[in-house]
Amino acid sequence: MEKIAFYAGSFDPFTVGHFRIVCEALCSYDKVIVGIGENPDKKKHLFGIKDRKELVRQSLQDFLNLWQHRRFCGYAFSVSEEKALARLEADPGCLDIVSYDCLTVDAALYYGATALIRGKRIVGDDADEMYQSIINKQLLAVRRRSLVMDLIPVPQENLTYISSSAFRNLCKLEEYIAAMPYVAPRVHNAMMKKCLKKTFIEAYHETVPGYFDGQPENAWNDLCAAYENRPWHNLSHLAYGINLFNIFCRLSGEHKNIPKEPFLFAWFYHDYVWGEDNAEEKSIAKIIGRLYINQKKDLVAKLIRATVHPPKMSRETVPEKLINDIDMAILGDELNYGRYCLGIRNEYPALNEKAFASGRKSFLQNCLEAEIFHLPFFKEMLEETARHNMQKELQYWQNRSQ
Repeated sequence: MEKIAFYAGSFDPFTVGHFRIVCEALCSYDKVIVGIGENPDKKKHLFGIKDRKELVRQSLQDFLNLWQHRRFCGYAFSVSEEKALARLEADPGCLDIVSYDCLTVDAALYYGATALIRGKRIVGDDADEMYQSIINKQLLAVRRRSLVMDLIPVPQENLTYISSSAFRNLCKLEEYIAAMPYVAPRVHNAMMKKCLKKTFIEAYHETVPGYFDGQPENAWNDLCAAYENRPWHNLSHLAYGINLFNIFCRLSGEHKNIPKEPFLFAWFYHDYVWGEDNAEEKSIAKIIGRLYINQKKDLVAKLIRATVHPPKMSRETVPEKLINDIDMAILGDELNYGRYCLGIRNEYPALNEKAFASGRKSFLQNCLEAEIFHLPFFKEMLEETARHNMQKELQYWQNRSQ
């Protein structure tokens, strides 16, 4: 008899912890079904059920992509994750994703499951899991049916406190960088579409003159259309910079020299056009009409030009140096650097490895020969790690070309 596991949850959103449970189940069952249901105890879900289903699918694709390129991006996987992802690559049919709006036991029985699986963290889940198990057994007794109740412990201690609610709470605090490791890249990007809107509209109101009448909303939708489907220069990238900008303003004495709203407006639009020659100038041209009578026009344009790499101009003011530093900050992020590397590679699908490696080596060498960060605040925090990360990646590409 085929062993089929039904893994139920609201997955709002799907996290690394959920992914690890799926992997453990794939190592023990012939098939795993991820069942996405409505939780009656939650008044409102962050993502609709169709979006949650899609984000689970995208999460698994993201982790499979990271695994397939693990030697390049340096992303670490456990033995069970390696085994599960290898199986998923060879046989995508070993996992299915469904949604349901009935009792979990009925959904599991409907889809032919032989077991209900639940993830158990080290602390805090015992009473809830016992209650769920008792109720499910009572419901199954009424139906004269049976299901194995399989409680799978979270396999790593550092995942004990990773949950959908913890991820959402970090995002609510605007700690977008700390939230990154909790979820797959595209889940984080989807969340940023919800998180950044308020910040964008505030920056728009303070920077763009005139009668608004829906202009900020339309501008936000237009901005999302430009950014949200990119592998790296996306909404997560914007959030990364905004998080660092807020930290800089809280901790650095130089923040008084920063015109906040025009700075953030420039940051939102600095990669509006991406992947083309003179992309920054094209980004400026796309938005400059909105600032046609505004004294902030020149400032916004100058800040966007300060993100050009390699630089075509010197960064003389604190705002120019700051926008450069937050744009380059991912280079000094040891935890997320691998995701960044893979995201950059995926933004150039038309280039074969040789062509991409040539351009990437040139970028890394130019950065390593120059000053990466300009402000002492970021230089002290990130310079050493950035050089280590880039040297390691450069060595990878040099070895590949030999």
